[in-house]
Amino acid sequence: MGTDVTYCGGVGSGQVVKLMNNMVLVMNVQALAEALAIGTRSGVDGEVLFNTLSRGSGDSFALRKHGMQYMMKDEYPDDVFPVTYSIKDMDYAMRLADETGVNAESARLVEKRLKEAEAEGYGKLYSPVLYKLLDK
Repeated sequence: MGTDVTYCGGVGSGQVVKLMNNMVLVMNVQALAEALAIGTRSGVDGEVLFNTLSRGSGDSFALRKHGMQYMMKDEYPDDVFPVTYSIKDMDYAMRLADETGVNAESARLVEKRLKEAEAEGYGKLYSPVLYKLLDK
C-alpha cells in the first residue's frame, strides 16, 4: 500500500487521519477549480496560472496532480477516485465534525459541490471534475 507508516494513535485514529487527508484534498481541489474559473474568465491562461502557482506558496500535490494533470487537460477518468467516493468520505468527515462540535462550514460547502457534481451526472468521474460545475 505504501512505504511510509505513521502511528496515529489508538484504534480508529488512522481512519480519522485518512478522512481528514481526503477532506483537505477535495477542499483544495475545489479551491483550484474556483481559481481556474476566476483566472481564465479574467483573461489569464489556465496553464500560466497553474504553472505560476506551482512555483509559489500556492503549490501543492493537489495543484500538480489534480489541477495540472487533469483539470488543465479537461480529463476526468472513471477509473480513479470518483466523486461518489469523495462524497462518502466527506459524509464521514462531516459526521466527525458534528460529533466533535466543529463547525466545518467550508468542508460542508465542498460536500454540497460534490453532491451537485453527482446530480449533474459526474458521480463516476475523478473528483477534479468539480471544475465542470464552474466551467459552464
